[in-house]
Amino acid sequence: AIGAFLLVFFGTGSVASAITTGAHVGVWQVASTWGFGIALSIFATAGVSGAHLNPAVSLAFALVRPGTFSWRKLPAYVLAQFIGSITAGAMVLAVYSGPLKEMEAKA
Repeated sequence: AIGAFLLVFFGTGSVASAITTGAHVGVWQVASTWGFGIALSIFATAGVSGAHLNPAVSLAFALVRPGTFSWRKLPAYVLAQFIGSITAGAMVLAVYSGPLKEMEAKA
């Protein structure tokens, strides 16, 4: 849950920040923030969960490495990833709800 949370929080937060502030931010700044979020997520979760940051990674491990990652672990991992991602999305929305509403009103 922590890895997925960090990934979504940094990634969507960087996009929301770039869009709502009107700053002269390009793809490079947003991409580097996404990259930092991925690196932080991997660093924070590698020792605990093997850095399973999304359900596709967990499913791939269950398919390719059933000896090291049991199918019984898959539902818990996927549920934790969904909870972390949804929580991060909700937090980004809470932080940027005002600026997003202002931006949409202008459109």
